[in-house]
Amino acid sequence: MAENGKNVLPGDVLATAEEYLSGEGTYILDGNICSAIAGESQFDREEMVANVVPARGPAVPRVDDIVYGKINSVNPQMVSVDLLCIEGQDRQLATLQRGNLHVSNMEAGHTKKPRMLFKSMELVRARVIQDEPSIQLSTASQELGIVKAYCRRCRGILDIKGGGSVVRYLRDKRGAQDGRQLRTGIPH
Repeated sequence: MAENGKNVLPGDVLATAEEYLSGEGTYILDGNICSAIAGESQFDREEMVANVVPARGPAVPRVDDIVYGKINSVNPQMVSVDLLCIEGQDRQLATLQRGNLHVSNMEAGHTKKPRMLFKSMELVRARVIQDEPSIQLSTASQELGIVKAYCRRCRGILDIKGGGSVVRYLRDKRGAQDGRQLRTGIPH
């Protein structure tokens, strides 16, 4: 017992009440200090206090996070995105999180036709610009936008073809141009 850094679950005995005082995340039961939460045991040997530090919870998107998501629906004013993960985090999202990409946040200029940029079921990389009360996204930066696109006709994965300009055209496996554009700088 009394081991620092041990993963514990609620009800696990950490130490006796004679050895340590009950600290945060703990309670005393039948002379034993028990974990009240899932987490990691920590023992302050100077103050003789047993604590449990909560386990890392699921990931929650915050302002300025870069997220990846699957486009759920596209309408003239907004694109709905089911968020899949947060870049740089190894934890899963808490629950199904949905973000909204408003037409004014799709490109640096004003986009008149969101359906020309985004299609349902495609994967997008976006920045969180608001997290409360709802998640609002932006792709109005060169490194943000569609990550994986599909051909409108055959639903095959589109490759990026073209020169080193700011805009590249998407082409299907037959070489036919899809008509949509993808900004460069997106990691693949």
